[in-house]
Amino acid sequence: MAETEWKDIWQELESLKRENKYLRNLLDVTLDKVVEIERRIKRVEEKVNSGLELYYREYKGIGYAGKYNFEQIDESARELIKNLFYEAAKKISLPSFETWFTGTITDARLTEDLLIIYANNDFGRDWLETNYSDLIHEIVAKFLQREVQIQFVKDR
Repeated sequence: MAETEWKDIWQELESLKRENKYLRNLLDVTLDKVVEIERRIKRVEEKVNSGLELYYREYKGIGYAGKYNFEQIDESARELIKNLFYEAAKKISLPSFETWFTGTITDARLTEDLLIIYANNDFGRDWLETNYSDLIHEIVAKFLQREVQIQFVKDR
C-alpha cells in the first residue's frame, strides 16, 4: 500500500476512535441521566403516593365523620368526638376506623375530668379499650389540652 493509503486508513481509524469515545461518553452521560431521572421519578412517586394516602385518609375521615350522626352524641362531648373521629381516621386503616369508631361508638359524655365513651356492645367496648385506648387518650388530651380519664362502657 502506498503511504497516502496508510495515512487515509490511519486517519479513518483515529476518526472512528474519537467517534467511539464520544459516543461512549455520550452513552455514559445518558445512562447516568437515565438513572438520575429514574431516582427522581421514584422519589416523586413516593411523595405522590404518601400524599394520596394522606388525602384519602383525610377525605374519608371527613366523609365518614360527615355521615356519622353526631347529634346522637351528648352536646358536652360532640366537638371532641368529631375531632377524635377526624384524627383517628388519619392514623388507622379505613376498615378499622369504620368498624371501631363509626361502627361502634354510639354516644359520649364529657365532664371536667372524665370522658365516657359508649359502645354498641360489650365486644366493641372491650376492643376499643384494649386496642385504641392509647390513641384515643392521645387525641383527646391534644384536643382538650389536658388529661382526662376515659371510661369505655356498653351503651345503655
